Amino acid sequence: MRQKRQKKIFLSYSHSDSEIALKIANDLNSSGINAWYDKWEINPGDSLIDKIFKEGLKDIDYFIILLSNSSVKSKWVNIELNSATISRIEGITKIIPILIEKSEIPLQLRSFLWIDLTENYQEGIKKLINSIHEIYDKPTIKNSRFTLLHDNIGTLSKVGTNIGIALIENQDFTLKYEKSYSGKRLLELTLFNEEEINEGIEELEENGLVKVQKYMGTGPFNFGTIEPTYMLFLYFKEVEQNYNPFEDIKIVAATVEAKKNISGPELMEVTKIPPVRINRASTYLEDFGIVNVKKYLGSAPFLFSYLTAKRKTKYFLQNPNVEI
Repeated sequence: MRQKRQKKIFLSYSHSDSEIALKIANDLNSSGINAWYDKWEINPGDSLIDKIFKEGLKDIDYFIILLSNSSVKSKWVNIELNSATISRIEGITKIIPILIEKSEIPLQLRSFLWIDLTENYQEGIKKLINSIHEIYDKPTIKNSRFTLLHDNIGTLSKVGTNIGIALIENQDFTLKYEKSYSGKRLLELTLFNEEEINEGIEELEENGLVKVQKYMGTGPFNFGTIEPTYMLFLYFKEVEQNYNPFEDIKIVAATVEAKKNISGPELMEVTKIPPVRINRASTYLEDFGIVNVKKYLGSAPFLFSYLTAKRKTKYFLQNPNVEI
């Protein structure tokens, strides 16, 4: 039988936090998780750059960063985080921030769900271990579908609300483009039948929350595929998401204002936001006339070639309460 590859875990921390870093590394090892901890891996005479970047950070599955007042100011920790962010964008690495001290969260980590060890260490370390082992506390599905449905959000029906939530819960930032769904896939993700899904998608389309592609031979569905728009994630802002869509919009607008003119690849490099989220933010800014947009062929995976600041960009940043 083919042996399953052991997951690679990298522990990033400031040396001021060595004591708790060692405790976490020992707890991970005791739980069958082989953490790359520099004091165990780097010997006298070794090259720090070779050991950390060519061995420690190469093809890691999980990048665990310990956040404290020292680590957020550490040059080494930030360099390691930048390397892990690139791997994350490429779909290789998952970043798990661990709060070990009340401190300011770095900008590129604010959209992540972090684990807080400052209140209850044992509970927090259990969450971390379960996450790496992919053990979740998801309850057993009951027979009654109505007990599983979310309450209506805004003016949407229960069907429209729950289809929207299913789209949010199944988004994938490793993809370069917005994820699309067929009617058959929505049947698998929700508790609704074909007729209810048709009605729900029609409602979401009327509210500008999804884009619908229609073509022949898609029965019993009235559509071929659908994909969410940026409006969906803003409309469902009260639902727990793994990022803040309006925060992305403000970050992109601030970067455009600072650079005055910027391309998609440059924007991703500066903000560390993946392409699919940059596209959502830029489309919002374009629709509301907050930036000027230039579009040429060959700009994929971005929906634009350049974003340019204008008078309204600065006004928006000074008055960001225009969120919908």
